[in-house]
Amino acid sequence: MSSDRISPTAHSTGYVWARNGLSHPELATREGRVLFEALQPAMLASRATGGPTLESYLLARHRAIDALLERAIEAGEVSQVIEVAGGLSPRGWRFGRAR
Repeated sequence: MSSDRISPTAHSTGYVWARNGLSHPELATREGRVLFEALQPAMLASRATGGPTLESYLLARHRAIDALLERAIEAGEVSQVIEVAGGLSPRGWRFGRAR
């Protein structure tokens, strides 16, 4: 399968999700790991000065969206979700397995 249509940010974000157990390992690409590792010096500097990291932001955002979606599904407010430009998002895979 060609990954030409998957953006660099989707590769990087997909790697972060898989690295933190939020995704299937098959969604972690080599490109994502390379991009993630390339950012590590800047993220270490940010962390050392008490700042945020891209990884922590991505994880918080992903978990917040999931929590809102789970509540809406459980409340019967949502019966179908379309994830536009989902890239390597594991959300459909995880929600499909949970139901």
